Amino acid sequence: MIGTQLETVVPILPPEGKVLVVEEQGQIVACCAVYPLWHLEGLDVKPATRRSGLQLLALIRRVTASLPGVVAWAANPRVEPLLEKLGAQWLVGKHYAWKP
Repeated sequence: MIGTQLETVVPILPPEGKVLVVEEQGQIVACCAVYPLWHLEGLDVKPATRRSGLQLLALIRRVTASLPGVVAWAANPRVEPLLEKLGAQWLVGKHYAWKP
């Protein structure tokens, strides 16, 4: 999947995840991945609270400890380094959600 938008996703897919690929003449022309995943929403850190980053980090660790995979959106730039501390990888593009 090197060179596709799934390059960073495939290594962290849970076991039940599926990658679908369309090839023409040995070249990938379309691809997608589908997988069940928990989404953390509303992550925030108040700058005035000295220990808020550590508290949020502890909260995230506790909530996600038994989950097979997690995705989070970091609207607050103070949250990004906390996610990176947990081993989170930045995913390209914009994320959308809908109920089919």
